[in-house]
Order: sequence, then structure tokens, then C-alpha cells
Amino acid sequence: QRLAAEGRETAASACLRSACGLAPAARAVAGRPPAPALSRLPGPRRSAFQLIDANAEYAKELNLLRYVLEVAEPGLAAGVCQAVERYGQHVLQRTNMWLKIAGDAKAAVLARALQAAPPGGEVLEIGTYCGYSALRLVLALPGVRISTLEFDPVHALIARSVLIAAGAMDSVDVWTGHSSELVTRIVSRPSGPGPFSAVFMDQRGSLFHEDLRILEAGGALLPGCAVVADNVLKPGAPLYIWHLRSGDEHEMQLVHLEEFAMPADDWMAASVWQPRGAATARHDAPTEIFRWHAEADRMRERARNRGRSVSFAEWASFAVELRTAFAALGIAATAEAS
Repeated sequence: QRLAAEGRETAASACLRSACGLAPAARAVAGRPPAPALSRLPGPRRSAFQLIDANAEYAKELNLLRYVLEVAEPGLAAGVCQAVERYGQHVLQRTNMWLKIAGDAKAAVLARALQAAPPGGEVLEIGTYCGYSALRLVLALPGVRISTLEFDPVHALIARSVLIAAGAMDSVDVWTGHSSELVTRIVSRPSGPGPFSAVFMDQRGSLFHEDLRILEAGGALLPGCAVVADNVLKPGAPLYIWHLRSGDEHEMQLVHLEEFAMPADDWMAASVWQPRGAATARHDAPTEIFRWHAEADRMRERARNRGRSVSFAEWASFAVELRTAFAALGIAATAEAS
């Protein structure tokens, strides 16, 4: 990270490759055009990449870093993003593991939503995981400063490494800590990040509404701020959807699409925030919203249990149940991902 901060990202990437036991990356030859971003990416059927210690803690994420360093051209953010997607779609396909990223169609929805962001602000991501969506934000909004928050220090370290490999550390600040504490610190520091023209929320869905309220009340959002939240159907964010619907500050679309690398339905919530001056009276959430909020959190806890996780079929079934419950409350998808 020190090398990257000094602008020596090639040296930083070389150190990462060495730490992962990989050979040095091929050097560019003077007078020849650079190789395509994915020139070393193996096809899904030809991949010889082997997962190491697949059942160990953080094995999925550490193997992701190894894969990115092995197959993606150093310094090319688009190639690193495609390598992360390939890892989730094809390498992990041989296992019962799933990579929680807003990839493929979700990345396209995120990029389109950011086109509505007003100029002049910074971008906040809550839920860095391994740095994939932070890179998507860099690609969608070149030159814009991005702050990304991650609770898990191991995930934050892996994300920094992925960002270094992509040559993007000069555009992204990775903060480590609980989202509500970090968001509170950010809005209370005059010299800190912000104000924000776009926010992407990909942390625990049961916290979406709490973190957004802090940003709204703290004056951290620019008028017209684009706010995108992932996984609001699977496993769901009922209180967040109710927060957006029960006031008049957000113009919201619920975009229906398939989960990345999983045959299950999901929604992304894309909204535009417009302050209305006086505080808006909100209707209290009905009992059913709180019940499904608790059910969604139970599914999240099950998914964290490596001994008894949640199968793809169970995720798909739960999404159908929650969609049915939402429909009974007059809540349904308003757009389809193209």
C-alpha cells in the first residue's frame, strides 16, 4: 500500500504477486501494443486455476486475489473487474460457494444509475467486500474521489490489494470499521469526504435504512444524489424500501434482475434524493415489514454459517416468498434490467 501511495503501483503489484507465490507479470515490450486486458484469462472450460485451502476461513476471497493477480493485466481496472466476474461465474461454479458482488447485469444497472448523479460531489460506497464495485465506480466516474467502507479488516486488506492490482488506489480511500460509526464520523468531519453525489450500498441490508438516515440528516448528500442499493429482494431490505416509499425525498425504481452467478431473482433499488426542506412525515412500517426484516436477517445469519449455509435453491425460494409478501403490501418491481 505504501508503494501504491507513492505512485509506484507496478512495484506494489509485483510485491503482491510475489506474496501470492506467482511469477512476475510479463513486461510490456517497447514498440509493441499493450496486450488486451484479458489476454491471459482462461476460458471457463480451460481454466486450470486450483483453489487453495478451499475450506479455510477467507479462502474464497484470498483465492480471488490470487486469481486476479494470475490472469488480469496489471494496472487495467476493466480487466480486473472481468477477472473477478470470471472467478465468480466459473471458478467458484465448481464449488458450493457464491461470490457476493454486483456483477454482470447489476454492474450495468449501477453504471446507468450513476449517470443521474449531479456533478461536483464525491462517491460513497458502503460495503467494499473485495473491491469489485469500487472499481466499477472508478470506471463509471473517472476522476471522481471514492470512499468505500468495509467492516471486515481482512476483506478491506484484500480490497486494497485488488485496487492496487488495478492501478486504482489513487482514486479510492478504503475505510475499515462498522458502517454506522464510519458514516457518523464522515458526516461530522468538515474536512472529511463528501458531500456525495452518489451512494452505493452493498453492506448488510438490514442496515441500509439506518445508514441512509444518517447521511440524510447529516447533510452529506448533494441534491439529486443517486442512491443505489443491492440485494433488496434477496435476502431483502424491507425497512429500507419502506423508508424510500414512505417519504417524498426519494424518487425510486425497483429494478428486477437475476442475481449474479446464481439462478435467483433479486431487486436493486435506484433512487434520486431531493431535499424537501421541512422534515417529511413518514408512515410507520406495518408489522409485516418488520417480520420480513427479521426473516431476511435470519437468512443472512444462516449464510454466514459455513457448516450449514443456504443453497441456491433456498435463496431462490426465499426471494419468491418475499416478493409475494411485498406484493401484498403494494410493493413490486418497477423496471426490468435490460
